[in-house]
Amino acid sequence: MTVTFSSPYLLFLLFLSLSLSLSLFLSLSLSLSYTLYLSQFISQYIYLSFSSYFPSFLFSCLIFFVFFFFILLFDSLFLVISFLFLYSFFFFMFYLSCIFFKYFLKVPSYFSFVYSSSFNSSFFLFFSHFPSFLRYILLFLFAFLLFFLLVTIFSSFLLFLLLYIFVFSSLFSFL
Repeated sequence: MTVTFSSPYLLFLLFLSLSLSLSLFLSLSLSLSYTLYLSQFISQYIYLSFSSYFPSFLFSCLIFFVFFFFILLFDSLFLVISFLFLYSFFFFMFYLSCIFFKYFLKVPSYFSFVYSSSFNSSFFLFFSHFPSFLRYILLFLFAFLLFFLLVTIFSSFLLFLLLYIFVFSSLFSFL
């Protein structure tokens, strides 16, 4: 039994996992940008009243983490909206992919990709032992974990980069 990637359901599941990862990345990046903007705004205009109590580095870090916590709570609303928007878009893409596979899959040498016996690794042979529905669920979970891992690595790199820029800019602005 070979694993084919010409099914529109598998394409839809890959689109679904990509949309989930993109919405999580958008949610984190927007909450981080709101946090940076609000913390810079507050630290510039309210810092004079607290300058005798806190050093500038501690005050900036405190404002950053408090606002990041509250904005992550409010950002769950944006997460739901982005899920609805992206899933409706990818349901439309799924409909288009079904039309594509219906009319263009008549030439399977161009549009369907079947793993040959030389390329069949133990990973795909492991998936081929399951029933069809369970195989799609397992491939969806694998694709979701792969996309989520890539987006998490990229967003954590971006988060730490923006955090360092924020800390250094707040340090140099109060010196």
